[in-house]
Amino acid sequence: MGYDDMDDQDDGLTYYHGRSQKSAKVILQEGFRVGTWFTRDFSEALIHGSHILFVKFEDRPDRFQTKKIIPPDRIEKIEVWNNTTVYEKDEGWPEWVRIKFIKEQ
Repeated sequence: MGYDDMDDQDDGLTYYHGRSQKSAKVILQEGFRVGTWFTRDFSEALIHGSHILFVKFEDRPDRFQTKKIIPPDRIEKIEVWNNTTVYEKDEGWPEWVRIKFIKEQ
């Protein structure tokens, strides 16, 4: 198996791949397998895991599946997203609770 084409990878668009922490660690060591899906839609990647891997590609559709191995050195970064709500507007909260929360942050 060969590597996917990597011409002008630094000038490409950023694509996302969501994974669990365990899977992200394996990908960081071994790269992406043949058949891995990538998307330009960040929220779509979040559906598949909280660890979002950023990779650049040239001339691809908004969502595509790789035909070759993608080496780990193509990973630009990995971000961890957790769904922690730190503030949500609620009409039932008194104003002093909101102000206290802001001061504590």
